[in-house]
Amino acid sequence: MIHFKNYETLELIKSYNKNINLWLLEDNNGNDFEGLTIKVKEEFKNILKRAFNNEIAPFYKNDVQGVQKIIEYDYDSVNNQYYIIYENTQETFAPVENYNKENLLSFVKTLNALKNSNRYGFYISPETFLVGDNKNTLIKYVGLFEIFKVYNLLNEDYLSPEVLSNKLPRLQDDIYALGKLYQSYLSLNTDISKFLSEKKEDRIRKYADIIKVVKTFQEDESEQIARDTIQIIAKEQESFKPILDEMNQECYWLLDPEKSNKGDFTGEFATNNYAGRYFVDHSNYLFVMPYQQNNGSIIKIKTKGERANFHFSELSSSFNILDYFEEKFDEKNVLAELHTQHHNALKKWKVLPKNEKKFIEEQAFKSKYSKRELTKSNNQNIRFVLNDESIDWQFIKKLKNENVILSINDDEIGKIQTYDSKENTLIVKDALIEIDEIPEKGEIIQDVSQETSQYTKQEKACEQFKARDILNPEIASILATPEQMPVSNRVVLDYESFIEKVKSPYLKNDESQRDAVLEAINKKPVYLIQGPPGTGKTTVIVEIIEQLVQQNTNVKILITSQSNLAVDNVLEKLVSKDILFMRLVSDLAVENDNVSPEIADHLFNTKLQQWVNNTQNNSNQYVNNNFGDKSKNKVLIDFYAAYNRLDHTKREKQFLNTFLNDLRFRSRYIKNLFENVKSKKDIDAIFSNELGEQYLELIKIQKDWFSFISNATSIEGKKKKSMLNNGSTEIDLHTAFCKTINVFGATCIHIASSKYSDIDFKFDYVIMDESSKASPAETLVPVTMAKNLILIGDHKQLPPVVTREEAIKDKIKKELDDNGLDFNKEFGVSLFETLINAFQNTDRLKSYTKMLDIQYRMPRQLGYLISKHFYSDNPESVLKNPDVRLETLKNYDVDKFHQLNLKVPNVTILDSFTKAMVKVPSSILFISTSNKQNPQDNGNAKNRNNDCNVSTIQSVLKTLNKQYQSNLEQENPFTIGVIAGYRGQVTLLKEKINTKSYSNFYNKPNSLIEINTVDKFQGAERDIIIYDIVKSSRGKDTIGFLDDYRRINVAFSRAKRLLIIVGDSEFILKRAKLHPKSDFKEFKLKDIVQELSQQNLVFNTLKEAIND
Repeated sequence: MIHFKNYETLELIKSYNKNINLWLLEDNNGNDFEGLTIKVKEEFKNILKRAFNNEIAPFYKNDVQGVQKIIEYDYDSVNNQYYIIYENTQETFAPVENYNKENLLSFVKTLNALKNSNRYGFYISPETFLVGDNKNTLIKYVGLFEIFKVYNLLNEDYLSPEVLSNKLPRLQDDIYALGKLYQSYLSLNTDISKFLSEKKEDRIRKYADIIKVVKTFQEDESEQIARDTIQIIAKEQESFKPILDEMNQECYWLLDPEKSNKGDFTGEFATNNYAGRYFVDHSNYLFVMPYQQNNGSIIKIKTKGERANFHFSELSSSFNILDYFEEKFDEKNVLAELHTQHHNALKKWKVLPKNEKKFIEEQAFKSKYSKRELTKSNNQNIRFVLNDESIDWQFIKKLKNENVILSINDDEIGKIQTYDSKENTLIVKDALIEIDEIPEKGEIIQDVSQETSQYTKQEKACEQFKARDILNPEIASILATPEQMPVSNRVVLDYESFIEKVKSPYLKNDESQRDAVLEAINKKPVYLIQGPPGTGKTTVIVEIIEQLVQQNTNVKILITSQSNLAVDNVLEKLVSKDILFMRLVSDLAVENDNVSPEIADHLFNTKLQQWVNNTQNNSNQYVNNNFGDKSKNKVLIDFYAAYNRLDHTKREKQFLNTFLNDLRFRSRYIKNLFENVKSKKDIDAIFSNELGEQYLELIKIQKDWFSFISNATSIEGKKKKSMLNNGSTEIDLHTAFCKTINVFGATCIHIASSKYSDIDFKFDYVIMDESSKASPAETLVPVTMAKNLILIGDHKQLPPVVTREEAIKDKIKKELDDNGLDFNKEFGVSLFETLINAFQNTDRLKSYTKMLDIQYRMPRQLGYLISKHFYSDNPESVLKNPDVRLETLKNYDVDKFHQLNLKVPNVTILDSFTKAMVKVPSSILFISTSNKQNPQDNGNAKNRNNDCNVSTIQSVLKTLNKQYQSNLEQENPFTIGVIAGYRGQVTLLKEKINTKSYSNFYNKPNSLIEINTVDKFQGAERDIIIYDIVKSSRGKDTIGFLDDYRRINVAFSRAKRLLIIVGDSEFILKRAKLHPKSDFKEFKLKDIVQELSQQNLVFNTLKEAIND
């Protein structure tokens, strides 16, 4: 007997086979239900998971009339089975015995309602189509076709020829099955071939046509399904009959948001010609009061209200209208609450960038001046006499050293040359505007527009979302209140055949990657992909791009992220592919080398110039190939080019003298041609005679074209020079060129730069990587330009960075009127995390998320540890190591081996695919400082560091340098990343460790060792990672922000071969504790250290861990 949570099993109703059974259940209140259990076979695991997410989840808490109601469903990890709890039909429904017009129409109407949500492909058989005691109909097992198919439970008598040939079931296949089910009845009334034709194109195409056909059958009209009846009482009953008649033809109503003083439900109703108010009486009738005549009310009610699908009568009715309106009232209040949440969410998202910007502006230098004059030594320099006596001259010195630009009335005036604190003056050098353009008195301020521009863009994006002034307004509602996302039409996807369509060979063996790509390009407008470390997010993004470009060669895609690195990681993979892409980036990012050199040729400012150069070269090549084949022509062509460069605006005699002077230095051939010319007309005639009119015309066109494209980025006044006109609109050449590009790459802030305002970007897809690191306001900036949005991230890695400035926090608390505001909770959560939690907790939205579930970066011990401690909360979405049984992965352990001869060479882990315990190479070591003289940190919360850990890491690096004597001789030398969670420790490590001194990790001129914070390492990877815990104290103490497992996850998962953890193991295991107010309830770092200790992988030195 099977046990269900909260239900007692009464009996087995039916066993379909050893894997699928139907049970009769009883809950704690004595109510009966049906329970279907489906045992998971390993080869069908992903098919079942997809079926439940895509087909079952949308029907949970979303009742469809005529479909068996789903009470709940889940995966039972203990028994390795899925189960569905249905409403009980055993006593009230039975298989159809009398196939007739009434029940056929009822079934068809249900199927048609499902089709309107793009749902078809059902298991139609005598077992799944039932009729109730009161002649109502019910369809069982909706959404289980694929599951019944793989478990061989489909009755082939009801399957169309297409389905029997293993094609996906479509609408015509359902019509075929319906025809089979009603074959005897239909044969008596119509041409059965309309339903059962071997060719689907010969079958009836839609349910509406079936309804038309069936309605012509001769049968008692009383068999038609009646609507529920509501009793009506009118203020003037005698004159009410015309209104009642219209209400039964078509009636709309609106429910008031609040109940009356007596607690009654009230609202307005409208028919084609009448409108009025109604009151729901506690005696179970509707009391109505019609208006005199009010067309405005009729339009308003029909526009904002909903259709009343009832029959209205003056006779009493058993239908409980109080319950109906109670439910509608609750729904309306829920929607109102969601609207409030939407407004509050946008207000909260905007308040952070707004106050970040305000804080920067308040901190900026500003001072009134009473006089401005040119300096005596240089008339380009301007001296200002300042009024403010309390100027911070050290701050002025800082601005001078940093070459900060000062402004007046939004006009940049220049940088500080010098200042005089005694005279209260400062001098601006090489002024950018004339002194006459500067007011005699005014205010001079530090130009912080560059620093505040990102916050300005975030504020603007929030305002656009609030006004729904974005490319796809539907996205605005989904992001602010995901629970309000409407039930989307079902998307039919052929997962099996997609295997043959994928471009990347890596996707052939990774089902989660394939599914993510297929679903992301088809499930609109918002789709979420969770990508744990090393699961191939970049591979998936590139595949999505290739599939979209293949579908539509004019598609526009934006690849965006908070960081330049993440954008470049994707674009680098496109360099070798036949896809047009362009990198958009700020000049500052280029200057600071924040852009990959591999995509330098694809930058916005160079891509068009590259095209211009190629165009000119191709043009010159064409001219040379067709007109420069003879040496004399080549000489003459060169001379003609020089002739065109002369100033043709000069007077005839002056121009001729210039020409003849140039002729003196030419070859004899040229001199002989032109020695007797007397005028410019003679010169042109010789060129025309020798080169031909066609060539000269071509050269003229080429010259004009070269001039046009060379001015593509030039601006004359406020207008760009090179403009194109298609008859209705005029755009510059740069903008036109951008419209030929498929893929753009830019950070989520830079894409809104004013330099692209003429382009008016509109993207079919915005794909945002590392979206879990971006704040909601940052995320909104590129989303304003999106028709469809694909967010890729991992909320179990680093969250958005929350401001540390207390002044900003105080401003926000005051604006939100909340002194107890938890900043990490309110602002440290990304939009991605909010959405994925909402989607995964909303059954109908689950199928709009996907977790990539196989990691390929880390060795298997480390991958298992990351999965066990950070990704095991959902048994359906566990992070797995690769399947080393596959031919392409059989050498995985060798490929990930660190090459060290460890004293503990192997550990035992659970293999994700075979479910067996297997031995794998050890790839994690803990080097403990507990036995060293002073393992404690300095205790400075604002600048925490630990000298003991630094010296230990120096020793580790020394040992590694000795062990890898031949490192630089390898085709791909090993790299090392040293990560510390505290900035103070990173500073100390950089001061005391000369990375170039470890010769086997110094590949001139670059060191293969990098030291940095966890935040700087997200998205990166190294062969060996050394993680510095830093925190340690003599007594019991909180662990600090190391309680945030997401930081540990990121740090550990950067390692491709070996992870070395350095810290005080005794402190972690015995004295460290979580803060009582910590957001995290599990001390995962402690759990990990305990596990390593049990595996004998804790050592005092690295040398001690290695066999001599």
